Amino acid sequence: MKKLVIGPPGSGKTRKLTEDCEEAIKRYGRGKVRVMSITKAAAQEAASRVSLEPDNVGTMHSACFGALGRKPVATTKKHVTAFNQEFKRNITQMTNQFITESTGPPSHDDRLMADMQARRVRMEDRTAWPDQVRSFYNDWQDYKDGTQSWDFVDMIELALRTKDRAPGEPLAIFFDEAQDASKLEFELLKKWSEHTEIITAYGDDLQAIYGWRGGSVEDFLGFTTDIRVLEKSWRLSRPLVEYARKIEDRVTVKHDRVFTWNGEMGHVRHASQGTLRNGWWVRQLKEYLENEETVMIMATTNRMTGQIIRTLRDHSIPYHNPWRKNNGMWNPYSRGTASRRTPLDRIEAYLNPPWSTQTFRAWADCLNCLKRGSLAAMKRLEDEEVMDIDDMEPLFEDGAFARLLSLDLDVWGSMLKKPSATMDFCLASRKKGFIAEPSTIVGTIHSLKGAEADNVILFPDLSQAALAEWQKDRDTMWRLFYVAVTRARRGLTICGGSTFNAMRLPNA
Repeated sequence: MKKLVIGPPGSGKTRKLTEDCEEAIKRYGRGKVRVMSITKAAAQEAASRVSLEPDNVGTMHSACFGALGRKPVATTKKHVTAFNQEFKRNITQMTNQFITESTGPPSHDDRLMADMQARRVRMEDRTAWPDQVRSFYNDWQDYKDGTQSWDFVDMIELALRTKDRAPGEPLAIFFDEAQDASKLEFELLKKWSEHTEIITAYGDDLQAIYGWRGGSVEDFLGFTTDIRVLEKSWRLSRPLVEYARKIEDRVTVKHDRVFTWNGEMGHVRHASQGTLRNGWWVRQLKEYLENEETVMIMATTNRMTGQIIRTLRDHSIPYHNPWRKNNGMWNPYSRGTASRRTPLDRIEAYLNPPWSTQTFRAWADCLNCLKRGSLAAMKRLEDEEVMDIDDMEPLFEDGAFARLLSLDLDVWGSMLKKPSATMDFCLASRKKGFIAEPSTIVGTIHSLKGAEADNVILFPDLSQAALAEWQKDRDTMWRLFYVAVTRARRGLTICGGSTFNAMRLPNA
């Protein structure tokens, strides 16, 4: 039996999945229930809520990987480098499946790889592919055959050909974030449904924003006729629900829904004068922050996000993006490891004596006042929980260590070998006493899908590529902005366009 649960923003879709999962555990037993998702992050979120064994919760790819045999994955850095060398290609921005969000432009081969993978998961006839994509596919297949490796699309394709039952032969499967699944993945789900009691897919077609990598709204809505729509948003205030409906009305391929708001007060503001350059939005941001509210600042491109961050730094406003922790530009206060220290690691190490060998290295090996040979001497130091000051002082030029013992960040900052914008920003924030989690969140709309905040400040400008996409498929762009405006719990501020490519959003 196949079911589809459509969960509008903030309607408790994950809670519904958890309840359904626990009910299935009581009926079939813990070993006969499996939870799957498209992304690792969504799978981890589901795993934190259900009482299943770790092996029964994960991505569809991980399930296939375990069931089909653990061959080497061709999209690791090692393999991609070897592929580039052997076939004279230039793949630069790989994730496990698709092109990454990157601050730099993708290469021609990056685009071919993303196009090829999207066509594969859409199950398009290869004879109709463009010649360049087909040529790239042949090179990629030759490399994988020669190295006995596979990629993540191979896992689903092989499972569809050879696996009538899901790994572990579960009687109930719950599939989260299904609106971003591809035709290939839905075909596999349908095949597995013939040997299960229940397969339930959860998602929201209006939040399907990954069509560029093969996601299929049509296959999501066509999965089954047994569809339930959750009826109340626990996140959105009435003005936000009403505004979201105006964007929903512009989407042509969708499932009708009626859902209610949470009963709280809220607002939607249009600020035609609030462009990225004139700084009006900073005053709005400070007003929200003075009220001790969280704020999410969203743009459609990494380039615009970078401009937003530069403005925040100019105004000494702390920010982060907890949904993209590996992006250092978006997370200046991130913490690293012993081998990869972040600016905040170094600052906190310096301000917290007595120093162990490790914390001493963290703040000292980046300074320009070390004597010749001191870096090598530091590496040879034996690990000690508390270092002796007499062992530290000889490593520094005359008088430098005595000044550093003041624990004055201005002194320490003046001695840095390679000060960076992120380090300067962290120093300025730390001198003001800031060490808590920032109330301001920054990122692209894609990076913040699934997030929420009290308020959203939205910049509607599109890239040239997105503008071209909008001309071909307007539903895609309307869904993107639907996701953006529904991240807010209380307030939404839509800024004026900073370029001629700004999307014209409905009036409140």
